[in-house]
Amino acid sequence: MSEKLKIYIAGKVSGLTPKQFHKKFDECAEWIRNNISFGEDFEVINPTAMCEDNWPWLKCMETCIPELRKSDFLFLMPGWKESKGAVCEYFVALERGIAIGYLEEDGVDSNGKVKYSINNKSDAKIKCLAK
Repeated sequence: MSEKLKIYIAGKVSGLTPKQFHKKFDECAEWIRNNISFGEDFEVINPTAMCEDNWPWLKCMETCIPELRKSDFLFLMPGWKESKGAVCEYFVALERGIAIGYLEEDGVDSNGKVKYSINNKSDAKIKCLAK
C-alpha cells in the first residue's frame, strides 16, 4: 500500500488571533479536501494544528518545516507574501522541487466560508487537479 499524498498549506498567521488563523486554515484545508482531486487518498497538512498557540515563531517553524519537506504539494493561501513563515516555506518547497499551488479568494459560500480558486501561476501538476 502506498503512502498518502501530503498537501501542505501555508499562509499568514502572525498578526491574527488564534481564532482567526485556525478558522482561516481549517476552511482552506476543507476547501482543498472538497475541491481538489488527487485521484487517490491524500492528507492535508495544516501547520496551525501542529503548534500550540503560545509557541514562539521559531519553534513553530522548526516543527512545521520537517512536515513540509515530506509533502508532495504546497498550497499558498492569499496573503502568503505578508508572512515570513510562509515565505520560508515557499523557498523550502521551491528548492526541494515540491509542486506549488497559489490559491485566490473567490467569494464566500452560502455558509459564509471562503471559496478559493487555483491561480494560473500554479504548477502544471496542480492546475489539472481542480474538480
